[in-house]
Amino acid sequence: MGQASRALVRNSFPTFSDSFNRADGTPLTVTDTGQTWKGTTGSFPFDVQSGGGRCTLATSTRAAYFDCATDVKVRIKFKNMGNSTQGPIVRASSNTRFYRAEVGGNVVRIVLRTDSGSTTLATSSTITPPVDTDEFYFSVDGDYLEAGINGVKLVGTDDDSWSSDIGVGWFVVTSNTILCDSIVAEPLKPKPIADFSFAANFAANGLSDYWSVVHPETASVVDDPVLGSARKVLKLTVPDTAIGPTDNPRCQLTPRRQLLADTEFYVGVAHLFPSVGFISTMPTAASGFLNTCQIFGPPFTGSSPMHLGFRANGTRQLLWLRNADYGDVPWSTPGDVVYDQWYDFVFRVKMSNDPTVGFIEMWQNIGSGWQQQSLNGQTRLYMKTQSMGVGAVIEEATVDIQMYRKVGLFDTVTMYHGHHAIGHSFNEVAPHSYG
Repeated sequence: MGQASRALVRNSFPTFSDSFNRADGTPLTVTDTGQTWKGTTGSFPFDVQSGGGRCTLATSTRAAYFDCATDVKVRIKFKNMGNSTQGPIVRASSNTRFYRAEVGGNVVRIVLRTDSGSTTLATSSTITPPVDTDEFYFSVDGDYLEAGINGVKLVGTDDDSWSSDIGVGWFVVTSNTILCDSIVAEPLKPKPIADFSFAANFAANGLSDYWSVVHPETASVVDDPVLGSARKVLKLTVPDTAIGPTDNPRCQLTPRRQLLADTEFYVGVAHLFPSVGFISTMPTAASGFLNTCQIFGPPFTGSSPMHLGFRANGTRQLLWLRNADYGDVPWSTPGDVVYDQWYDFVFRVKMSNDPTVGFIEMWQNIGSGWQQQSLNGQTRLYMKTQSMGVGAVIEEATVDIQMYRKVGLFDTVTMYHGHHAIGHSFNEVAPHSYG
């Protein structure tokens, strides 16, 4: 919907940030970088909080913004989040309306608001109530708007008539004291929509190739545990306390979402499960899971149509359990995964909500060369690849790498990701753990 608007990308404005700490005497109407804040009802949109040096929105304004451009991601941190409903806004400067992404209690939503006071709910989702250390984000990519917490997308909507000129800022619904710690607005890094290729370079870029990283403190770039310094890989060590914005612990690394309906693509990943730090077996607890990678995208409801992981079956068997549309296991390792060995995978995927059009193919290399895998007895498994976790009407999906598991199963789990690429051919994305 409205994909042509992405041709209007303008990202020449610099990354903007404001600490809201006015101890240096900077006037309240001017940001730390010299840009003027505006209020929807006039100037001077801030009140000073006594003793803290931080600012809150004035009761008469309750929304403030600064001018920037389209295709931007806004990240914001608050204090006293439980006192009110608040969040970032994006404003169409060519008219008298703005979208606000708001969080209040256990609900996050995107709302269309006009200066005359009318409010229209665009989308909402139930969440675990956020805490002061959480970071809320709101992004605009062409005509598509999304919001989430700590890098996890929770809601999204689109507006084909969205303006190419916007402001970004924040708002408070009530007059309770909401202290804003910081706000950061940064341009997206646009590509032509047909060029969805992605390749993480852990050695050169660390985690910065990713659009979002959930709990980055649990990820580190290290020497390959098998190949040594010849390759840098990603080590995930995820404690059971790495929760938020959902109740289950995770580290999740998400490329920019650019896989549209009817897209055909290849993805390559590499997993290693260490003898020290990984699980011995999965428990048999109901609904227990540990996922390592997935296709995911709007509307973010239910399970992904394709993901690798482990299930609560008393084994250490890596498998693909399809979501509730099918409920079967098209592929699994013959037995428990072998510790300290790379598992290289390539998937070929055709996105479609038509089960006669969408398909998945799969290859594996565990040291004896690439071998195409049997999926329910077929080399090409036709299925709905847009369902539940990737909606029947898809905006944009991607392939995450992760360690995402049911809370309460393990204190801490460690695994390695050696490769992550999305592209147009097998050779473009294939991992090389075995040369």
